[in-house]
Amino acid sequence: MIRKILTIAFCLCSILHAVYLHEGWDAGSFSANAWSKDSSCGNWQIMNVGGYHLRFAGFPEVENYDSALLSRTFDLDGVSSMSLDFKLKGISLEPIESEYMAVEYSIDDAPWTSMYNIQVSTGDIMDPLDSYSYDFPVPVSGSSFRFRFRAYGENTANILFWRIDDILLKDQNYQVPATITGLVCDNSFQGLADVLVTDGQNFARTGFSGSYTLQVQPSAQLTVSAKAFSYNNASAELTGLSSGASAVADFSMVAEDGQIMDPYALNANMYYSNMGVACGLSWSAVHEYPGDGAIELAYDTPPVEYFYNPFMINE
Repeated sequence: MIRKILTIAFCLCSILHAVYLHEGWDAGSFSANAWSKDSSCGNWQIMNVGGYHLRFAGFPEVENYDSALLSRTFDLDGVSSMSLDFKLKGISLEPIESEYMAVEYSIDDAPWTSMYNIQVSTGDIMDPLDSYSYDFPVPVSGSSFRFRFRAYGENTANILFWRIDDILLKDQNYQVPATITGLVCDNSFQGLADVLVTDGQNFARTGFSGSYTLQVQPSAQLTVSAKAFSYNNASAELTGLSSGASAVADFSMVAEDGQIMDPYALNANMYYSNMGVACGLSWSAVHEYPGDGAIELAYDTPPVEYFYNPFMINE
């Protein structure tokens, strides 16, 4: 299996926000936007099921748990107002009143203040998430700020999962993002799927065709550099990214040895088991070229199948 990963370096000539955070789950790593968590707790997971999102899973089982995912610390200099938007839902198989998700914040390392305390509920795993929006007290006073999602209760086995997505923290200077779209392909003009595209603060993934949509904060100049494993570097410079503007950045990735690298498609099947939700995975070649090695062809017929329970992407 050949992995294709695109990372972007960026140069932002004007920073408009003292406080700004968009979650960054598409990066597949908690470190992408400096999230921190208890390293001993394996329940916090970044998932790619119907899009990248954050989960606190019921597995592994932990009794009398209290575990938080924390944002980085923000400097409040020049901030007069802030708001936090996010989507969240907790799912259990049976009615239960002992499992909760608290959303809290702290200014200048003071004791945590509650924004929401949400109880898990029964429902289908495909139910839409509930939307929340919190306006912090005005005027904002203090020098530093953090917020956290804290899962706590009697036993994690009582829940299937908490799902959290679309987190946006912003101050009074927030503007409508500019939108960058484009196509990432190899040197045979075949689109590369699941490629990471980022300006360092905002993240997106290419779809099966290799196309992506990335929203970034307005900037006079944005230099986008692309680097992929076993590919030569590519770069594009964008200018005049005003609020609500649109721009295009395409990337053609050339293998370092000059050889075409076959992309592989990931096929996933979700199902229920006696331990909860499981996922069967198989890889298959999207296209083949003369001279494919025996190892590569071994992935084609029959597909190699893997089973993960639960299906997760950890840092």
